Amino acid sequence: MIKIACKDDLDLIADVCIKKHIENQLNYLLNTYKYECSEGSIESIGAIFYVESSSDFYDYTQFGLSSPINEERFEYIEQIAGGYCRSLIALNNENVIEIIGKKDVFDSIMEGEL
Repeated sequence: MIKIACKDDLDLIADVCIKKHIENQLNYLLNTYKYECSEGSIESIGAIFYVESSSDFYDYTQFGLSSPINEERFEYIEQIAGGYCRSLIALNNENVIEIIGKKDVFDSIMEGEL
């Protein structure tokens, strides 16, 4: 799992296909919430997580969550280009996390196996 909160974090993502999507999303958030993110980081409003394995979901505390991740926690899970999915979990009224990974990473959650 890779936590992306600022542009420097993008260097940790090797997959160029999804890296561009995450970069666009990060830029969108930095521009939309420029007052909250004036330091160049989206940590004040949440984070983007790139998950590489379904086992990343087991340690839910790494996502800033206090209870396990299951399908009900997600506002949505949707497919995007290249066999990837993106999802959103609201932490509270002001903070959200977006989780991005290959579709098969989300299969265990959608099948209720976690």
